[in-house]
Amino acid sequence: MHWEKNQEIEGSGSRRVPFGDLHAFSLRQFKAVLKVSELQNVTRAAHSLSRSQTTITKSIHEVETTLGRKLFERSSTGLTPNVHGLTFAKRLRSIKRILDRAYQRYESHHSRPRPAHLIPLFTMDLGARRIATLIELSECGDVKLAASKANLTPSAIYKFLRELEAQLDLAIFERRPNGRFVTSEYGLDLVQDLKLVFAELRHGLEDLAKLDGLVVGRMVIGTLPSTRPVVAPVAIARLLSLHPHVGIATREGSFERLARMLSSGDIDILITGTRPLLGTENYEVRHLCTDSLCLFASSEHALAGKSQITLEDLRACRWVLPPSTTPAGRLFETMFAEMELGPDIVSVESNSTMILRSLVLNSDFISIASRHQTQTERKNGTIVELDFALPDDAWPIGAVLRKDTEPSPIAKEFLDILMKSAEDFSD
Repeated sequence: MHWEKNQEIEGSGSRRVPFGDLHAFSLRQFKAVLKVSELQNVTRAAHSLSRSQTTITKSIHEVETTLGRKLFERSSTGLTPNVHGLTFAKRLRSIKRILDRAYQRYESHHSRPRPAHLIPLFTMDLGARRIATLIELSECGDVKLAASKANLTPSAIYKFLRELEAQLDLAIFERRPNGRFVTSEYGLDLVQDLKLVFAELRHGLEDLAKLDGLVVGRMVIGTLPSTRPVVAPVAIARLLSLHPHVGIATREGSFERLARMLSSGDIDILITGTRPLLGTENYEVRHLCTDSLCLFASSEHALAGKSQITLEDLRACRWVLPPSTTPAGRLFETMFAEMELGPDIVSVESNSTMILRSLVLNSDFISIASRHQTQTERKNGTIVELDFALPDDAWPIGAVLRKDTEPSPIAKEFLDILMKSAEDFSD
């Protein structure tokens, strides 16, 4: 079993917000709402979308009925979006940008890509349920199971896949002899964007609820070992004391896994050490506090009580570190180079914090971690900080957000609480 855990945290008396079945929404109808919001005129919107005025009017009525809110003020001159309409249109524009980006990724995978207007997937003309089917199949790899969850027949899914892959002239899935479907390299990029479409739709519904004075929904937080013991739990407790009906889940894992989940909308905020993120363009980083790095070992280690440890002492040790392919591993490799310690002294590379700590606690391995990360073990005396000053040991902790989308109302409030909670751990 993989070492990462999924922990569900629900407030007292928590409930799921009755937003209905997101898969049943029509992106084609949303496209009409967006166009009318932009042009403020049904006739011009109908002409722009090559649809009838009756169809556009019906789409707006059905969306408003489903949402339970009016999005437009009607007048003799046209339709003017009200505050609910303006707010929801902002999320719809975000969905359009995500699908535009999905088309650009499609172009990068194909030597002769077809025009976007010939592929309904990229133009908000494909049903949300079909999009959800792609995501489900990518996650479970089984057509029958995906069909059951989407309330479709397996033959309908096979037909849809054939049509879509023919339009794309690219394989989204690779079929294995055992009947399982494995997402292709292109499919992974596509599914990541499609997941984000649903995240934005869910956040759009939460935006509307917030306008009506309700903070509702569910937020997922990604945490890494250096932040899990301190910053995140305090902020979560404070948020739930204010909004006990909000649902919160945490996800733990490697930075690469959590970063991909952040990009796809599977998590809303990632709390992590931010030095490995320097120079990246896809994320917005908000500084919370500054930790520091240290060398640590078991309290039984030969170097545990030694003062003024030398480089020769360190060269004689066995090390366990994250792989050099990870951001943290690359950072530690750079530090080793500055200390004139070759990478060959690393005996074990592991992404698993459980394995890393077990090797340190139960043998003579040493490693690097932040002081927050090792706080509990140092207090109970099972591990000790070694007497060696690391070069440039500052380890800033931050909240990482997607740069191209706006946080949900819950995430915005949590971020404010998180910033205030982090003052207890500030420089």
